[in-house]
Amino acid sequence: MASPDPLTGRRAGKLRPVTGRQLEVLRFVRRYIATYRCSPVVREVCEYLEMKSAQSALRHLHVLVRKGMTLPLIGRNGSSRGYELTEAGLLATEHLDLSPIPPLQPTG
Repeated sequence: MASPDPLTGRRAGKLRPVTGRQLEVLRFVRRYIATYRCSPVVREVCEYLEMKSAQSALRHLHVLVRKGMTLPLIGRNGSSRGYELTEAGLLATEHLDLSPIPPLQPTG
C-alpha cells in the first residue's frame, strides 16, 4: 500500500475533481501572473485568499500539482520558487473573471 502524502496526509489513489477553493487558488495564480508577470509566493496566496496559514495555501498548491493543474517552478537550489498553471489549469480557469489583481494592502 502506498505511503501517505506528507502534505495532505492522504494515500495515493483516484484524484477527486478540483474543489471550489482549489479553483479560487488557480484563479488567483493565473490573475497574479497576468498582472505582475511572475508567480505569487505562498504567503501571497495565503493573504489574498484570507487563509489562516501559509501551510493551508501550500496544501492547496500541492494538491493542484498532483491533479495536474499547476507545476512548481524550481530554483537553482532545488526549492520551489512559485507555481505556473498547466494547460489543464488554464482550461479550468478560462471561464472565470481574470481581471487584474489590486495590490495587497500591508497588514499590521
